[in-house]
Amino acid sequence: MGKFEGKIALVGGNLGTFKKEEFSIGLGGAIAKDLVAQGAQVFLVDLDFETTKACASMIGGKSRAMNCDLLKDRTYDTTEIIEDSGKKVTNYLWKDHPALALVQEIVKECGKLDILITNFDTYEKARVDSSDDALYTKLRDENIMPVFHLLSAVREQFSLQTKTNGTFAKVVMITSFVGKAGLSVGTLYAAFKGSIVGLTKAMSREFGRFANVNSVAIGPLS
Repeated sequence: MGKFEGKIALVGGNLGTFKKEEFSIGLGGAIAKDLVAQGAQVFLVDLDFETTKACASMIGGKSRAMNCDLLKDRTYDTTEIIEDSGKKVTNYLWKDHPALALVQEIVKECGKLDILITNFDTYEKARVDSSDDALYTKLRDENIMPVFHLLSAVREQFSLQTKTNGTFAKVVMITSFVGKAGLSVGTLYAAFKGSIVGLTKAMSREFGRFANVNSVAIGPLS
C-alpha cells in the first residue's frame, strides 16, 4: 500500500510537451505519476487539453485528464446581508468559475479533495528593456492566473472538510529559485516566479486553519 492510498489529488501545470508529435512528460506530470504509483487518485489539468490527455494516457492507472479553461475571467453576482452584530457582509455568487466547476466535479465523484499541486511554468528570454506589455500579460497570465484560480476554487472545499471531519488538505506550489535570486535574461519570468513565494506566504495565513501551504523553488532541470 502506497503512502497516498485513498488520497485525491489535483495536479495542474507543466504536465509535458509535444516534440515532433511525441509527448515528453514534464515535472508536473512526473509528480502526478509518482502520486499514482503511491496509490492516489490523480486528476490532471493544464492550459492545453491535448497535453493533459497525453499525460494521463502516459501515466495510466488512477489518473484522469480534466478539461478546464484556467485563464478565463470569472464572473459573479453579489448579495449583501446584515449580520446580527449590524455588520454588512458581501457574499459572492459565482456564475462562471471554471476552476470551481472542476473542483466540484471531483468532489461530486470522490467526496473530497486532499491535495492541490500547481506547477504552471511559461518562460521567455527577455531583458527588461525588451519586454513589452504583451509579454508581461502572457507571462503573468500563464504563470500566475491558473494558480490563483485553483486556490480560489479549493478554499471553501478545504475549509468544509476540516469542519466536517477534521482533516487538513495539502497545497504545494512549485516555483523557481530565480524568483528569489533573480534572472538577468528573464526579468519578468523571475518576477512572476517570485510572486509565487509571496502568494505562498499569504495563502499559508489565509488557509492556515484548514490546509498546509508550501512552495518549492526548484533549480534548472536537464
